[in-house]
Amino acid sequence: MLNVMLLDDEENAIELLNMMLTDTGRVAITGEYLNPTVFLEDLQKRKAQGQLPHAVFIDIEMPEIYGLTVAERVYEISGDIQVVFVTAYSEYAVQAFELHALDYILKPVNRGRIAITIARVEGAVHLLEQASSLKKEREVRIQCLGEFAIYREGEERVKWRTVKSKEICAYLLHEHNRLVTTDTLLELFFNMEDSEKARIYLYTTIYYVRKIFKAFGFPGALQKLEDGYLLNISGMRCDYLELLQAPAVSAHTRISVHNVDDFESLIELYQGDYFCNMDQLAFLGRREELRQLTVQLLRLVKAYYQAEGETNRMMTTLVKIIALAPDSEQDAWELIQLYAEQGKRAQAMSVYQKLMLRLDSEYGIRPSGEFIQYVQNTLK
Repeated sequence: MLNVMLLDDEENAIELLNMMLTDTGRVAITGEYLNPTVFLEDLQKRKAQGQLPHAVFIDIEMPEIYGLTVAERVYEISGDIQVVFVTAYSEYAVQAFELHALDYILKPVNRGRIAITIARVEGAVHLLEQASSLKKEREVRIQCLGEFAIYREGEERVKWRTVKSKEICAYLLHEHNRLVTTDTLLELFFNMEDSEKARIYLYTTIYYVRKIFKAFGFPGALQKLEDGYLLNISGMRCDYLELLQAPAVSAHTRISVHNVDDFESLIELYQGDYFCNMDQLAFLGRREELRQLTVQLLRLVKAYYQAEGETNRMMTTLVKIIALAPDSEQDAWELIQLYAEQGKRAQAMSVYQKLMLRLDSEYGIRPSGEFIQYVQNTLK
């Protein structure tokens, strides 16, 4: 079903057009307007709400604003809206198509001509949806959680020319949308006595990083500003930024059948520690932040599966929690209990022994006496 808005300064004309479009059964009229200014204001509001129409039918001859001028403003709001002109004067046809209107209907409107126009709109909308789907499938992805990588879906990952280019790109991503001074980059990555040679190495490295984003269709991603550089990855997907933008987790956060898949998708972003193979001091704080955030999300999902009685999924989630929080006695105890209830004694003992080893090696302590007593009574 096509969503369509109508604009004509004659009430009778707009009523007739509404009837003919609606009678096809393929069009839903989402707005009728006699005033071009109100029409454009409403269109702008719909854009903000993500509710733009597929097409607009605009009369060319209107006293307040020329229809071709209205169409230009429509394209400024969104180039994806299909514009169809409706007028009593054929002299505007050339101008209409120069403005890239999809179609041009002469008054008095007839049903046969309306059917042709609707077919054209449907075809244009279908092509846009296909292009949008392809773009989404092939969008540029930046993976910072786990092994750092930049790639387009279905294609090979970036092969870094030098280690320095990889490290500097990672640091600029860490400082996403913030200016990083040249002096900072020189100090962090080129601690050399020959300052001139260090600057040459830095500029060469920046050139390669910029070249990477240009190859993906983002030549302006890495910008030279003032005395440093700023990386803006708008239009690309970055796992750690998506995870940081997750809904705030609190005691009041609830997961339901309607949003559990969204939370699982967020958790799936975590493929390992933030820039796992890089030892930049600046990465450590965010590395822990993202790890703890993922654990919080996992515990929410675990609670949902527990409430729903989905034991296997609950166990799978607990395994993931323990992998990120290996010294959590409470989570280990829950998993051991579930394994014990299913007669999986070996798996339960493995969890217990790993926890014992972890607590002893990291903190020189043992689990609580109650926990040890439970294991001895249940698993031995």
